[in-house]
Amino acid sequence: MFFLLLSLLIFSNPSEKIKISIRQNITKENCTKTLFFTYFAENPESFLNKQELEFIKHCEQKLINTSTIKKVAPPSPFFGFKFPPNSLKFKSNPLVHIPGGSWFTGWIPRQLPYLEKKLKTMKISRLNRKFNPAKTGKWIKAKAFKITTWEISQNSYKTKKITSNRSKAKTKLSFSQAQNFCQKLGGNLPTEIQWEIAARSSQYQRLFTWGEAIPLKCQEKTAQECNSGKARYDISPWGVQGMGSRVSEWVRGGNPPQGYALTKGGSNKSSYFWNIIPIRKLEKVNENNIGFRCVFPITKTP
Repeated sequence: MFFLLLSLLIFSNPSEKIKISIRQNITKENCTKTLFFTYFAENPESFLNKQELEFIKHCEQKLINTSTIKKVAPPSPFFGFKFPPNSLKFKSNPLVHIPGGSWFTGWIPRQLPYLEKKLKTMKISRLNRKFNPAKTGKWIKAKAFKITTWEISQNSYKTKKITSNRSKAKTKLSFSQAQNFCQKLGGNLPTEIQWEIAARSSQYQRLFTWGEAIPLKCQEKTAQECNSGKARYDISPWGVQGMGSRVSEWVRGGNPPQGYALTKGGSNKSSYFWNIIPIRKLEKVNENNIGFRCVFPITKTP
């Protein structure tokens, strides 16, 4: 109760230091930063001037549908992150319905220092380093879609039927083979944007597919040693499961060089770095240890 009251006090009556930080980051030229820093305080109208409020209004109109702004961009990191209505009812269903709307994809400003540090210390290829620039993400308007709750299993691939069980994921397929399977069912591989929306909804602080941080029980263990530990919590706000604790997954988009395609989520054996939602990894299109999900238009049922 004490911490709840303290948090309410902080965010309803921001200190002078917080006010100054917010005001310094309000700029008409960088709407993404403007909205993020504004939403870290309740009632910004109480300490911002008319011009600053006009900047915020301009940015809201420019980036997102203002009728859904309270749903998409919660006012504070402690009290705004609510599960979407009935999100976990999809837990045992083969497909999860993701509604259309305005979503933020990529890195939020406060996470960029973490990325920059990791890019310096991680031993990754120059190509993958190039495809993970340390820059703020952006707002995307996306149509509603359905995505498989789990990766396509070996049994689903064999029977060509989407099931809700978590049996072993189908791998040993090239990017094209995985895409062809989804297309034959009336869908496709998810785009990188669709994959990120399915992984974190409007919970922008959600750095990993299972939450904001490495699970406490995993702090002193490698990614491989802790896979079973993180898998228990690896459920997105929508109810999509196993996005960062089973196999890396093929996704479309990103303009990869010829002969390569993007993967997201990381696998059981990969570093935690590859489990980070905005991180993208380039793999050769014929790499056969990658899994995949399918997405479908709302009007299509496989």
